[in-house]
Amino acid sequence: MPVTFQQAAAATPSGTHVGTATLVPEQSRDYRRGFSDGFKQGFRQGERKCDKHDNRRALTGFPEQSRDYRRGYKDGFNVGYRTGQRSC
Repeated sequence: MPVTFQQAAAATPSGTHVGTATLVPEQSRDYRRGFSDGFKQGFRQGERKCDKHDNRRALTGFPEQSRDYRRGYKDGFNVGYRTGQRSC
């Protein structure tokens, strides 16, 4: 039996339907942005230090950045540095 438009419009949305207006919490965005920035910087530094000395230093001084950004930056820097070292 075919479903009419009126029946479809009256149906409640299923649990698998994903809306397009999903809001991402601010702290999650800050962490992701920090992780991305840290990864790029760590990767560059890891590639430059291919002599296998562990002289990594993350940039410091983010007084205006949120705590989540700083945590994301630190995590991203460490992952990026290791990835950069492996690319040698």
